[in-house]
Amino acid sequence: MFYGRVSTEDHQDPVTSRVRQRDQAGALVAGHGQIVAEFFDIGQSRTLAWARRPQAAALVAELADPERGWDAVVIGELAWIFAERLAGHSMARIARALNDAAVPCPSAADPERNPHRTGNGWTLHTVRAILGNPQHFRYHQRQLT
Repeated sequence: MFYGRVSTEDHQDPVTSRVRQRDQAGALVAGHGQIVAEFFDIGQSRTLAWARRPQAAALVAELADPERGWDAVVIGELAWIFAERLAGHSMARIARALNDAAVPCPSAADPERNPHRTGNGWTLHTVRAILGNPQHFRYHQRQLT
């Protein structure tokens, strides 16, 4: 199952953003499964609770259905980071790849929640902090193996 989101207030093109996110999700699950359902919110800020995003709310509602037809959710760029690390790439290489692909770093994507950071791009420190969260790493490792 794939979930994506685009905020039109950031002047993102919903079509190309959806394709990019969907392609990244497809690459992540390649060899492990396939995407059988999609939910994609347009014009929804990441700061909104999932219940206030129509497609995210539909996804959450579908979670309760044991016959839903899928058993994992692939969301956003962070799953890309964990997949790259599990593939053996260095944190520096991951940061370079994210910057080369013009993926907004957390402080650029959400400056209100990250006022202490510059938002100038992915750094080794940012990637290390994300990967260093043991709960997130165990979850993504379980989903990828």
